[in-house]
Amino acid sequence: MKIHILLSTLLIPYFLFQNTVIAAPTINWNTKKLNTTVMQGTYQLHKVKIKFNQNFETVAPVVDPKLQKWVTVSPSYIYDIKTGQEKEFSISISIPEDEPLDKYRGKLRIANVAQDGSRKNIGSPFHIVFTIDKLVINDTLPPDPGELGKMTIEGIDADADGLRDDLQRYIAIKYQSSEKLRRVMTDLAKANQDFILNVDNDTLFLEARKNSSRQLACLFYIDPENSMNHFQKLRAKSYNTETRFDANIRGNSKLGGTIITLPENNKAQCSFDPDSLDN
Repeated sequence: MKIHILLSTLLIPYFLFQNTVIAAPTINWNTKKLNTTVMQGTYQLHKVKIKFNQNFETVAPVVDPKLQKWVTVSPSYIYDIKTGQEKEFSISISIPEDEPLDKYRGKLRIANVAQDGSRKNIGSPFHIVFTIDKLVINDTLPPDPGELGKMTIEGIDADADGLRDDLQRYIAIKYQSSEKLRRVMTDLAKANQDFILNVDNDTLFLEARKNSSRQLACLFYIDPENSMNHFQKLRAKSYNTETRFDANIRGNSKLGGTIITLPENNKAQCSFDPDSLDN
């Protein structure tokens, strides 16, 4: 009897272990970590994908508070997720020009959002590590035109690429880590420039405004959460003198009552295939 009791005691945990099912994680990241270097005064855009292993009504990305000064994630919410679906999030890192050089670590979590608004983190977090480094300017860029570039509405285009040198430098430096953003912001800057240069030509300035709308749609496809922020900052750079600002106001006044239909397919408005570029 003693032996029987001893064997039973040993077999109980064995059978319990045999019948235990290890639950699959609720989410799977396609990569577990982002480790990058971001220079002062620049902006980076990264993509990460998540596979969901169960249904969720609403989920939201949650960035560690200590990183929220520089890091944003879009979309802000994803709805009606089915088991097995894969979703993509964009991680944006924007560093001011005067940000001290340092290294930062934090986490991005995914939270299940209940109907009452309460949130509960699900699955394992995604790790974000970035080092803020000193800005290095590409020596192939044309020189900064400075005040000389503000003397005429056309400005200076020393390398004859069709874009004012001050705008070319701004885009190349700020978005040096993202070819997608460099290309769409260059297209958008050229459209804004054409708008004020052709304000007295009804046909050309209207086409420039339509082109601006197309490039804004492309920008929204590439970086929806921050597209208007990019757009507003570029506008300030584009119309940075009284003459340029007045030409923009005059053009917008001429558009009064004009209906410009916004495109339905944002990606199709791009002059390039953004999905073919890694960043």
